[in-house]
Amino acid sequence: MDIKKIAIKIVAKVEIFLDALLFRVPSRTALLGIDISSSAIKLVELYSKPEGGYEVTAYAVAPLPEGAVRDHEILVEASVSNAITALVQQSGSTCSDVAVAVAGSSVLNTIISVPAGLTPLEMESRVQTDVEPMLPFELENTCLDFIILGQNPTLLDELLIQVVACPEQEIELRKLVVQGAGLDLRVVDVESFALGRAYDLLVGDTKKEDGKAHAVIDIGASQITFAVVSEKSIIYSTETAFGGKQLTEEIQQHYNLSWADAGRAKRKGGLADDYAEVMLEPFKYSLIKHIDKALKIFYSSSESTEISKLVLSGGVSKLNGLAEDLSSALSIPAEIGDVLKHLSINDSVDMYSFADDGPAMMLALGLALSESK
Repeated sequence: MDIKKIAIKIVAKVEIFLDALLFRVPSRTALLGIDISSSAIKLVELYSKPEGGYEVTAYAVAPLPEGAVRDHEILVEASVSNAITALVQQSGSTCSDVAVAVAGSSVLNTIISVPAGLTPLEMESRVQTDVEPMLPFELENTCLDFIILGQNPTLLDELLIQVVACPEQEIELRKLVVQGAGLDLRVVDVESFALGRAYDLLVGDTKKEDGKAHAVIDIGASQITFAVVSEKSIIYSTETAFGGKQLTEEIQQHYNLSWADAGRAKRKGGLADDYAEVMLEPFKYSLIKHIDKALKIFYSSSESTEISKLVLSGGVSKLNGLAEDLSSALSIPAEIGDVLKHLSINDSVDMYSFADDGPAMMLALGLALSESK
């Protein structure tokens, strides 16, 4: 069967930046990492400095009209294209090459085991055969990529293969909205992989702790991504459909506000005195319950790994007192990732504004790094 597969990239060893990309065209210059969520679009441009490290050379954030994107599905292409156009102008970037992500139920992310010694063509055929029964969509309309993780520790004559796949229409939709903004789509990444790629920007160099790991928890508008990182490798990841959108909807209904006004009030304050008790605390309680569940599921599958720290990112991570409440409830130190520790900021970028938005920029940062590894 002839799968509509755009790129296959095989690497011998994969660390944190699981480099299976569903779509890749070599970039001419830098990449604009563009995070398209259900509530906003975030843009980052990074410059790789000759002496090492990265510099933020452009960034911008703008809200999306209500209903333009829902649960990772682009519903109103023109609204998203117009928002991207305005965002690029706002950022001052002259780069036209873009990296975006797919996530959620539209993405299959799995690990399979295949015999060692297969030729590239044999391996491609074997991957397609093994993965087809797992797909919730038709293989002939699928974009697929895979990477070799290494030897299977329990079957020494086999290799572990990381496979990602999504419907071709998800790629085409993102291509259309990017082209509608006058830009060129160069990379379609997987959201959890891009977040993993940005991990070093969150925590920098860490000393090895035998048997211990960090959980990177990205809390966005409609999804919690829970990834466990050990020795700079993602050893576990899962997604939960819960996020800041729920709190915005509750504010909108309770205080009879428009979607835009509810989102603005959530970020900047100005709500009634009962907001913390009636809205914020119950939301944080639910959020912590979701994270606790993800933690327990991880421990049930990995008895030998202990999580020693929770590193929070995403726009919701900045909720007043969340890190402290999470640490208290789960008895694990929790902190908000501080990207300014490990990035330099160009003079053309408002450092204070970027510092304020930093926790929400992790996916965009990871996307901007998509061709740096």
